[in-house]
Amino acid sequence: MVRSTRRTGFTLIELLVVIAIIAILIGLLVPAVQKVREAADRTQCVNNLKQIGLAAHNYHDTFKKLPPGYLGPYPGAADPPTTAVQNMGVLVHLLPYVEQKNIYTQMTNSAPPSYFQINGVGSYWINNAGLRTAANYSVPIFLCPSDSPQTATAGAFSRIHMWYDPSTGFLTLSGGYLAGTAPTIGKTNYLGVAGYFGQAYSGYQGIFGNRTAVRLTQISDGTSNTLMFGEALGGPPSGPTARLFCYSWAGPGALPTAWGLPENSDWYTFGSQHTALVQFCFGDGSVRGLRKGLTSGTDYNTYIYLSGYRDGAVTDNDSVAN
Repeated sequence: MVRSTRRTGFTLIELLVVIAIIAILIGLLVPAVQKVREAADRTQCVNNLKQIGLAAHNYHDTFKKLPPGYLGPYPGAADPPTTAVQNMGVLVHLLPYVEQKNIYTQMTNSAPPSYFQINGVGSYWINNAGLRTAANYSVPIFLCPSDSPQTATAGAFSRIHMWYDPSTGFLTLSGGYLAGTAPTIGKTNYLGVAGYFGQAYSGYQGIFGNRTAVRLTQISDGTSNTLMFGEALGGPPSGPTARLFCYSWAGPGALPTAWGLPENSDWYTFGSQHTALVQFCFGDGSVRGLRKGLTSGTDYNTYIYLSGYRDGAVTDNDSVAN
């Protein structure tokens, strides 16, 4: 009797073919997974902005005015930047309305009531131990899931101020940062919209600025036609060098729109890690994306008009939407 044996298994060629097919399938699948993940992150970002906008409206219902963009130089917006005032931003005032009352309570217990008022003056928030400790907490709703601000290597911005410098004749943006604290300080990807250059350029002033107290009824351009909050990174989203800066949620408060909405944002512009767009919450609470690259021409002007709440300009929002 002759016994026949049948060899089992793959030949080398068959194995290589299978590996090649698997590699092709992975190559096709990865971009799809990335798109799904980005879509999910963008949806979460929209929800964050909606919740922040709703918090601002709830604050308005309580106090009959919106919170100040930031507590900078006192009493006037024309004053130069100083570390002799609070330099505390708008998001602090919204903490009780985004389910973070415990952090807000810790802050209010660390300073007198006048500290949080637009006509009150106090020490720089980073010099108050209780405020500094509370500001270290991470607030998830203040973070866009598409970004990783903890990778910033130089520090986190703790204050921003827009003013007119009579010595140079220029509108000037000043910022201060906490060096080397990016891994520990509480961060944010969302800041208030100050308009073209805050109160320093009042014709196109935004909702949030230095010690502002804007009422919704004062938004003569219409709440659905006025930017209220936007995404911001604190530096370029990508490039040949490592990311340097991010924003602390306790400090900066509001950004101008003077430099437009470039493809690669910087610390003085709004920006995002999303593809082709930056998301904004409008005064009516709706969230819409504006396309990156609005740095000149008619579309840049539209962006500026959208950032002001009483410039009286009629804009075609579709031309800048994404």
